[in-house]
Amino acid sequence: MRFYVGGSESTMPVFTAAGTAMNVSAYSVRAFQTLMGLTFATSGVAAPDYVFGDGFELGPILWYRFDGDATNTGSLSGYTLTVSNASYDVGEFGQAMSFGTDGYASVMGMKSVLGALPQVTVGFWIYESTIADRDYWDVGNRSTAPYGGVSFYENANSTIAVCVSTTIDAFVAGSCPLFTAPTTGVWHHWIISYAGTGTGSGEGGPVNIYLDDVLTLTVSNDSFNDPVFNSGISDTLYIGGNGSLMDDLRIYDRVFTPAEQCARIIDGAWTGSSCTLP
Repeated sequence: MRFYVGGSESTMPVFTAAGTAMNVSAYSVRAFQTLMGLTFATSGVAAPDYVFGDGFELGPILWYRFDGDATNTGSLSGYTLTVSNASYDVGEFGQAMSFGTDGYASVMGMKSVLGALPQVTVGFWIYESTIADRDYWDVGNRSTAPYGGVSFYENANSTIAVCVSTTIDAFVAGSCPLFTAPTTGVWHHWIISYAGTGTGSGEGGPVNIYLDDVLTLTVSNDSFNDPVFNSGISDTLYIGGNGSLMDDLRIYDRVFTPAEQCARIIDGAWTGSSCTLP
């Protein structure tokens, strides 16, 4: 059987064995199981990804856990990554993909998946011991119209670059905005969030970058406000690390509040104003 909690997400309390009330909406299933000492292992049915207060689960369409392989366990079948010069090592959860020098992984078919979505959220963990040139995420096409997509990479000068393209604009911000790369030697969680209103002309939206669930950069759309994820994006998604580790790559077909991102993507605990990382 599956485990759901009904009632209002904002008010429905659940009591631990010690009698302490907690709000289940602030926790992912993984964190909730840990707190409650529960397991789905004996039910014979996989646990839901995340539980809403109204009992509905909402999982990623593509989910790469990197626990010894590059298969997708999201709601869409197929889309296994092709891996080049990468292996597996200890991750934030279980194992992670460990990229060698110029190592990367790729998957085709993104025009029909991401290119058809009005909203997209991408989340993943990164561990790096040193700063280097690294292409973490790239599904951007900035060379041939129609353009589209997002490229997200690190530079050896300790900056992160975010290149955003729409159907008619190869560089929405005129270039690729930069911000300072985070500290090394610890796991960090990145989220790329795109909130369009549709897939047609004028139905685009901004791209927000979250570092450890803190809004770090907003790339606003241009005056035409055309979609970022459209038929012009690269059909092949590339992820890479060049000497770093990536874990728990998730792609959703919607956007979330910071509190929801914390609980449902990061597997953290929302404290009311910030996210406590797992």
